[in-house]
Amino acid sequence: MIKFSRIAKPAELTDKKVEKLTNTFKVSGSSVWGKLYITKGLSDMSNNKCCYCECKLGKESNYLEVEHFKPKLLYPDLVVVWSNLLPSCRHCNGQKGEHDTVTDPIIDPTVINPKEHIVIRAYRMYPRNGSVLGKMTIKVTDTNNRARLVNVRADIGYHLHEELEKLVKVKDDYIKEPTGNEKLNFKRELNNGIKNLLSECQPESEYSATAATEMLGDDSYRIIKEAMIREKIWTDELQRLHDGAEIIELS
Repeated sequence: MIKFSRIAKPAELTDKKVEKLTNTFKVSGSSVWGKLYITKGLSDMSNNKCCYCECKLGKESNYLEVEHFKPKLLYPDLVVVWSNLLPSCRHCNGQKGEHDTVTDPIIDPTVINPKEHIVIRAYRMYPRNGSVLGKMTIKVTDTNNRARLVNVRADIGYHLHEELEKLVKVKDDYIKEPTGNEKLNFKRELNNGIKNLLSECQPESEYSATAATEMLGDDSYRIIKEAMIREKIWTDELQRLHDGAEIIELS
């Protein structure tokens, strides 16, 4: 889970349209929130990711569902109010269900930075410093579901750590090579390798909080980064990607 900013509501969602759709819902209970301009706006807002688990939406069974942060059955006047709508996958939306976020708050990632309340350790999420908000969010959204999320996080971590171990050897080869094309090839391989891994740790990437946490917490990454800085081959682009990962990691 990462923090993301709420974009302006769709132009089509005027006050008059909100009133009309709300009245329709109250009378018929129909899915008035399933408008393309609403779902597209929510998808754009979150880089097409579930606001809770960060899976990419629109693939396999992870189709975008409109999540009502304050549940629509309890707060029908908010059924199409933009500030109450979030993009979610079916699993997270179903797990949260009609949980009353007013009486028992959870994290709205457009309002509260999850980093302040949640950490990832051994591929599981825990409340930071005993945060009640973090604990309730983890429980309600089922973010430690082993089959669906913990195993996925472990696969991400394994991939990152394995690639970093390979890049440590590339770093050693670069340092040992005196000069010439071979040294340039090692430099290119090292730069591209780190850039590709850091790209997986950016907000637009799937499960980016996990990737960022694993990447920045890996000793091999620290060793490579320090060596590249000493060798003066750590670039501004790599630093930008590192800073982006640092913002969302949950350590």
